[in-house]
Amino acid sequence: MFKNAKQMKVTVIIPTYNSQSFILDRLSDLESQTLPKDQWEVILVDDKSTDDTYNIMLEFAKNTQINMSVYQLSHNSGASMAPPKCRIISC
Repeated sequence: MFKNAKQMKVTVIIPTYNSQSFILDRLSDLESQTLPKDQWEVILVDDKSTDDTYNIMLEFAKNTQINMSVYQLSHNSGASMAPPKCRIISC
């Protein structure tokens, strides 16, 4: 977690799968939020996409001032699988 996690007011969790065609637009929308960036965080979780979604998210996270963490599940969990049954392999 972030150093200032105790001060976070909002955590946004974004699950993704094969979202390369629109994920950058959605992430860019977060840049315009008016809540101070030290009061919220974003957690991105990729469900083992077969496209470039994960790499797009990693690159965005490197270049933003948003408190952002990026994770990828070790295997695709399927449409209705509960995420706890999948192990996160990278962040």
